[in-house]
Amino acid sequence: MSRVVPLSHCAATLGLLLAGVACLRGLGRWSNPQYVEFMAVLEESHRSGSPESKAAPGSHPGPPDAVPGLRAAAAASAAARPAPGAGSPR
Repeated sequence: MSRVVPLSHCAATLGLLLAGVACLRGLGRWSNPQYVEFMAVLEESHRSGSPESKAAPGSHPGPPDAVPGLRAAAAASAAARPAPGAGSPR
């Protein structure tokens, strides 16, 4: 019985920690105006069911890595790196 108490205490602590992380994640999402706008468009497409509204979520700009300037910068930095295996011979 003495081992059950610490184990249950550890499980309860882990559960509370995970619940806190989930709450903070939700708070972060709902405080982001882009996320709120995207969810509104997505909910409207689910509610109406029309083909036009189902195409609407695809017209949303998406995450920041979908911005063309950032994608081009990432491609340029990847091109500047040497290819794997290239370099000085050992």
